[in-house]
Amino acid sequence: MKGDETSSRIKRVALERFVEVGFGSTTVDEIATRAGVGVATLYRRWPDKAALANELMVDYLVGLEHVLEPLEGGTRKGRFLARWRRVWDQAEQDPDLLLFAEAQSHAGFESADVVDRKAALGERWQQAMAEFESSADPAIATSLIVGTLTAVCRNGLDVDRDDLGERLWAALRAE
Repeated sequence: MKGDETSSRIKRVALERFVEVGFGSTTVDEIATRAGVGVATLYRRWPDKAALANELMVDYLVGLEHVLEPLEGGTRKGRFLARWRRVWDQAEQDPDLLLFAEAQSHAGFESADVVDRKAALGERWQQAMAEFESSADPAIATSLIVGTLTAVCRNGLDVDRDDLGERLWAALRAE
């Protein structure tokens, strides 16, 4: 148990620093110090900072998988709003993971596994967006949704999730 708590603390500190100053500006020494562990403790769990960042990316991607589970029945709008609520709820659980993933998406530390997972998830997301038959290209719809959610998380805006979902639906002119 103690090892799990230590790993969780290290990951939390790394995530906070990656969001605050970026992957490139965060050092292993800084992560270890802020997590209250020795550098050797960190290196016993991850061979380098990139491996730690990749584990955080996998955590984010795994968390998104449920967002893409199929939606059955209802109207296109109803399914869109249900998917929006799933995306919102995922981001609300840990907004730093979303901010990290968005800010670091081209940082160059990603392992082949993370790149493959992201590509597969991206394809599933595009398919999910296409099912709403929006007049917007699925890539544009994705950018609008993720960009909006990222801005909400980054600015700590207090907005009504359902109202924002309705506005996104209208912006996509999917009705």
